[in-house]
Amino acid sequence: MRFEAIDRQSLKLPQCPIPRPGDRICWYAGARFVEGNLTGHDIDGRPLIINQFGNPVRRDSFHEIRVLDPYHRRGPNWDYLPPTGIIVRPNGDMARNFKGLLNTPIPPGPTASELIREIQSRGFEAYVVGGTVRDVLRGQPSHDIDVVTTMPLKWCRSLIKQMFRHAPEGERTRGFIRIGGSPGSGDPFIDLKVFSDSLPGTPDATFGVGFERDLSHRDFACNAVYFDPTNSALIDPSGMGIEDAIHHKLRLVCATGDPYQHAQLFIRFFKFCSRGFEPTPETTEAVLEFAQTIRVMTHHVRVSYVRAQLLNKCANSQDQRPELDRFGEFMTKFGAGHVWQELFAPHIKDMCDEC
Repeated sequence: MRFEAIDRQSLKLPQCPIPRPGDRICWYAGARFVEGNLTGHDIDGRPLIINQFGNPVRRDSFHEIRVLDPYHRRGPNWDYLPPTGIIVRPNGDMARNFKGLLNTPIPPGPTASELIREIQSRGFEAYVVGGTVRDVLRGQPSHDIDVVTTMPLKWCRSLIKQMFRHAPEGERTRGFIRIGGSPGSGDPFIDLKVFSDSLPGTPDATFGVGFERDLSHRDFACNAVYFDPTNSALIDPSGMGIEDAIHHKLRLVCATGDPYQHAQLFIRFFKFCSRGFEPTPETTEAVLEFAQTIRVMTHHVRVSYVRAQLLNKCANSQDQRPELDRFGEFMTKFGAGHVWQELFAPHIKDMCDEC
């Protein structure tokens, strides 16, 4: 399938009100003028900096710092895509499907399109991403909407409170907020997340960076295509995600050393295989090595994660067991049958009982 390429210079975004990671910034400390490079922000939205002496610095607020040269600022992240990255326009059917999905009211009423518009109008980037984009590319229905942004989480929470009448806590260390219904309720919802840099899920997490670093925290290329509805642009940092989504391919892009994330990825790999995705040989080899990380999940966490990944959207209890059986069959097919027999099969009843 051919797509129209887009010149990144034609993409528009208002000026960001705070420095972007990569900007040369300055501030005063102890009556001394200090310079440094902004590297991102922490879980509380405080700027993280490497100062002129090469030392890490954390300031209390973005109000304390400024861009050293306001006339030469870092641009939006699409200006710094990895060499593999491509930017294309979705075709007519895809554009219509995106529009319909993003204009669906989220309880109590505003839409994802409105949320993205409000974030972008404030100078921050916001993109639809993950399974939402993958489903649209495949021509499949999608109900939940995944959005990633460069806006710090505490600023997101303030905006969400204005728009949706409440400010859910979410998961601070993962830079994550859920807006609207739950997967089991049937109501549409938005999963809003901040671009990840390092150590998500820990108190030392860093956020706010660009596509290349965020890509390394995702699982497969087909789930790592970003859609900007304002510019009607599909941004594919790996250069393989669009084609992989259309042709049901699994290609590993995760580049972190996080054992817990590897355990999640191991489960998701077999979920996608059981739903018709074909992994590359390199992806299969790498994921099978993640089998040893499954034990970092406690029994309860493992059961809950499998339920969330495989069973939450089952129409009724009769659909749950066949879904788990397919999951186990593919684990066995790819040489991980011993993992299935030891850590999953004995707990099928627990998984179904929790649903």
